[in-house]
Order: sequence, then structure tokens, then C-alpha cells
Amino acid sequence: MPLPTFLPLLAAAGLLTPGLLTPPPESVLELTVENVGAANLPDAVTLTCGPDEGDHPTPGLACTELTRVGGDVRQVGDHETACTDHIENPKRATARGHWRGQAVDVELYFGNPCEFATRAGHVFRINGE
Repeated sequence: MPLPTFLPLLAAAGLLTPGLLTPPPESVLELTVENVGAANLPDAVTLTCGPDEGDHPTPGLACTELTRVGGDVRQVGDHETACTDHIENPKRATARGHWRGQAVDVELYFGNPCEFATRAGHVFRINGE
């Protein structure tokens, strides 16, 4: 029996679910941001791209930004704006998972609010900052 004829039979039998027809996302990243030296737990979200979703607050913006830099989370944000090198409220951000078949395991350090605001991009803006 050809597959197109067979699909309605599978659906009628309850053996075909939408998840079976949907390919897995191209990219899935677990993202965390934590205040260095603070006793609180890091903020954490999941970002999927292709389709753009997950519990990230702005998955479309974050995925667009990652696509623009080939998935390299170290390159997101603005690297042209100068920030002072003083240490104040430092943050550590991590990205772990895969981007279009390539493993991602990156840890970034932002020494002050200026560095975080300019270099974290939409990818690491996961807690309203």
C-alpha cells in the first residue's frame, strides 16, 4: 500500500501523532546566566531554533542573531561599543547543546553591566535585563 494511502489508516487507528511528522529542531541550546559570587541559582532557559521556540523570552530574535553569526554565541551582541574594564556585578553565561549538528559548550564572562548589555545580545537576555 503506498504511504499516502496508508497515512489515513494510521491516523484513524490513533497510531499517527503530529509529533511523528514534525522533524526535530535544528538547534537546541540550554542557556544560563548567573551573577558571579551570588548565592542565588542561575536563570536558565531552553532555546530551540528551526522552529524558533522554547521558554526563552524572545526566541525569534535570539535565533535570528545566532543565525547571523553562524551559531557562535561568542559573537552575538555589539563588540564595537567600548566598556570600562572595572568589575561590578559580573555575570557568567553558558550555552550548551547543539547548533545545526555541531556541539556547543561555551562559557562567557561579563565583567560589568555595560559588557552584559552590549555583548550578551538577545541570546543571553533571558531574565528581563
